[in-house]
Amino acid sequence: MSTTGAVEERVLPAAGAVHETWDVFICHSGADKPVARELSGWLERDGFKVFFDETSILPGDHITLRIADALEYTRLLLFLMSEASQQADWPLFELHTIWFGGSLNRDRRFVLLRLDDAPLRNVLRPFKYINWKPQDRQANYADVKQAVERVRGQPAAPREQTV
Repeated sequence: MSTTGAVEERVLPAAGAVHETWDVFICHSGADKPVARELSGWLERDGFKVFFDETSILPGDHITLRIADALEYTRLLLFLMSEASQQADWPLFELHTIWFGGSLNRDRRFVLLRLDDAPLRNVLRPFKYINWKPQDRQANYADVKQAVERVRGQPAAPREQTV
């Protein structure tokens, strides 16, 4: 509502509209929110544009559409891999959305950050991860930063699918 009491209408991007692009999307479970918050702060301080639900979804936003649009227009998804994230629906949905473009991760559009020693799902086992346990975070942040920098110059728009 505006100060005059009139309802302001929000318009979702139309086909062909310019979408907001992100350097990185932090995918996490609710249980891992404090870790995601800390990582988001580190990345933002280093000048990266970060999609983190807590700061990137505004009051009045359609949550599902905002997340779907961000996933489509992000350069890199960081999957905070933990027992909680492997059991929750949202993080796996977000990861599968990125996989839809190519499950072998040839473009390195996602990087796994391992938060604990929970057994990995079979689909995650082939991928090299970055240890992100509490004692490893500061030492391994350089690897995370390098992964984001590696894709920073790439287009964030979805790639054309060939059949």
